[in-house]
Amino acid sequence: MPSNTVPEFFVAARNDGLGERLRSVLNAMLLAKIHNKKFLFSWPIREDMHESHAIEPADKMFSCEFLQSNFIGKVGVVENRHVFGEVVTIKHDEALFPAVSVTQVDLPKNILIDSDSNFRLLFEEIGFSDKNRLAINAAHSVDIGEAAVAIHMRAGDIVFGRYRFEYGRFIGKTVPFSIASGLIKSLIAHGKNVLLFGQDGELCRLLSERYGARFVGDIVDQHNFDQTQSALFEIVLMARCRAIYAGNSGFALLASRISGVDLTEAHRHLSASDINLFTSEEMNLPYISSISPLQRAYARWYRLYYCWKEMSLSEKCFELEQSLQDDPGNGLYQLMYAYAYFEAKDEKACEEIISDSLKKDISSFKNRRTIGKFRHVIEMQPQPGRLLCLPYIENIAKAASEDFPYSAYVAAIAYSQIGRNEEAVSMYKKYFNSTHITREGDDAILISYARKVIGLGDV
Repeated sequence: MPSNTVPEFFVAARNDGLGERLRSVLNAMLLAKIHNKKFLFSWPIREDMHESHAIEPADKMFSCEFLQSNFIGKVGVVENRHVFGEVVTIKHDEALFPAVSVTQVDLPKNILIDSDSNFRLLFEEIGFSDKNRLAINAAHSVDIGEAAVAIHMRAGDIVFGRYRFEYGRFIGKTVPFSIASGLIKSLIAHGKNVLLFGQDGELCRLLSERYGARFVGDIVDQHNFDQTQSALFEIVLMARCRAIYAGNSGFALLASRISGVDLTEAHRHLSASDINLFTSEEMNLPYISSISPLQRAYARWYRLYYCWKEMSLSEKCFELEQSLQDDPGNGLYQLMYAYAYFEAKDEKACEEIISDSLKKDISSFKNRRTIGKFRHVIEMQPQPGRLLCLPYIENIAKAASEDFPYSAYVAAIAYSQIGRNEEAVSMYKKYFNSTHITREGDDAILISYARKVIGLGDV
């Protein structure tokens, strides 16, 4: 299909969270409406999704009529690109057709300007099941006042799951409690009625009681909703607010798209000095001892991520040490703790931290099926050939030598993952030939692992 040819089918085929899926559905519906074509969608169920995601089977999510008209089971492989997305193969009415798989990202502005792009009306056209429509209608009946603004504290797999190990990949989707508390105080001081949305009910309730917000979870609890109903209720309620302060999560972006209200991303709205101030003030209050350790660790990491250049070595080390107390063995925090010393030209301290981190995670090098924490971070590839922490590992590698063998080892493993084999072998030799390793015990395990992943015999 030529890239400028309008297809017969626009397909929404996301397999991630509810917000991203429904944003894709709205985009595909709009494009089909504009071009007088057919809208279709798939709704895959993934067994590996974190329990915080409100994804239920299509026959529970949508009405029978909507499914009969628009649902397809699967989409085929990507064939090429189109201006609106990827060209895929679909099976419709027992025949195969090319179709464009529409993403969740915002459509070009000229499309929205030149068309009836009222996403609120399109959302109402989605054929939700009776139980889900009940939740949507309930959200419209809540009295939220005229000056209501929303703050969304996403948690789930970013704070509590595996994504907390991934440098920078999803941090923009979240607003930690340290930042939410500062926003609540500021907005209430300006006469706003703050509705607090979030997955960590205990924490949201604590902040609401402390600072005068209204926790939406308490409204949800008045109904006997299941997880998907609760999510749809909150999305529609958020869409009724006059402003939305959040990360760029699909959940909040969907509410913004439905309402037409711009989403204010906390990390863009606030300066580094604001984030520094909010975090340092909040973390010194006695009540934080009652907050989940992973929430505390993540709030500190948020400050480190956005304020790294403004922070001193002692500030970085303090925050990372506290984060590691709350989230022991977090490989990302370990690597950045080492890098903080490297950046300060203390390569010896960097080497000691890396050595300690490798040995604490030795079980994952001994048995590759064991999910490692530090190993996971130095090998992580969300996309083939892209290591999230590579810039930091590459810098550490510049100082790696036989005097700093474990720094060299980390670089060797990282390079091996992305096909930089000559550099991997070079770094491994610095490790292997060092007089600072024993080649026994933990070192024997590390040597065996490296030879397997780099593809070496004796060196």
